Amino acid sequence: DEEQRAVLSAASLSTPGTFDEDTMDSQHYGGLSLFAVLPGPKPPPETFEELILTARSLNDRLQGELQDEQGSPLTPARIALLRERLGAGAGA
Repeated sequence: DEEQRAVLSAASLSTPGTFDEDTMDSQHYGGLSLFAVLPGPKPPPETFEELILTARSLNDRLQGELQDEQGSPLTPARIALLRERLGAGAGA
């Protein structure tokens, strides 16, 4: 059902990539991957903004380091480029 589809997903960068809800607050993670599968239940630009807001919130809480899909710092310029690419792909 479209209304119950996840907007965002997360995976641990450590094998097996899943989270144990009973112990996740006390666990240490080498990294987390946040992602969205498009198209999804929301328009791509809205999904992207939610992804960025969620990533920033998690980063603040976990005192991590935001990186892009290449492992480079997720700078404001990189976010702007990703937004631009997403907008260009929306009409295709």
